[in-house]
Amino acid sequence: MNTLKPKWRYDVLVELLKDKGEITGAEIGVNSGETSEQLLLRLPNLLTLYCVDPWIDYPGGDYFSSPNRNAQLSKNKFIERTTKFGARCITCQMMSEQAAKLVPDKSLFFVFIDGNHQYEYAKLDIQLWLPKIKPGGLLAGHDYANKPYSIGVVKAVDELLGKVEKGSDVTWWKWL
Repeated sequence: MNTLKPKWRYDVLVELLKDKGEITGAEIGVNSGETSEQLLLRLPNLLTLYCVDPWIDYPGGDYFSSPNRNAQLSKNKFIERTTKFGARCITCQMMSEQAAKLVPDKSLFFVFIDGNHQYEYAKLDIQLWLPKIKPGGLLAGHDYANKPYSIGVVKAVDELLGKVEKGSDVTWWKWL
C-alpha cells in the first residue's frame, strides 16, 4: 500500500482530480506556471485549463508583488512550461474579473485559486469563480495558513465557504 502523502499543491490537486473522468478547470494566479504544467502533465483527463494571471504588480502589493518578482520573467517561464500542451492550456493574461466573464457558469469541474493574497482580492476570486463550477465540482486554493502574507486568504475562505478541507503545502478545498 502506498502511504506517500502529497507534498506540493499540485500533488494534492492530482490526487483529488485523477479519477474524475474528463474535466475542465481554471487556475487563478499562475505566476511561472509550475502548477499549471504539473496539472496538464499528470492529468490526461484534464481537457482544458484556463490559466489566469495579469502578470502585473498589484496596487498596494501582495505576497508575489515583491522586489524579487519580475512579472515578465514569470510570464516567460509560464509560456515555456505550458506551450507544449497546445489548446489544452488557455492563457488569459488579464485580471480575474475579466477572465471570469469569458467562462460560462457551471462549465468547469474545478477552480484553483492562488492569486493576490490580499483579503479583497481573495474574496473577489472566490465570488467570481464559485458560480463557474459544476455541481459536484471542486473549489480549491493555496496559502491557507496563519502567516502574514496569507491572512487575507484565510479570512476570505472562512467567511465565504465555512469549513474546508486542508492538505499539505497549505492547500484548501471544498467539494460543491
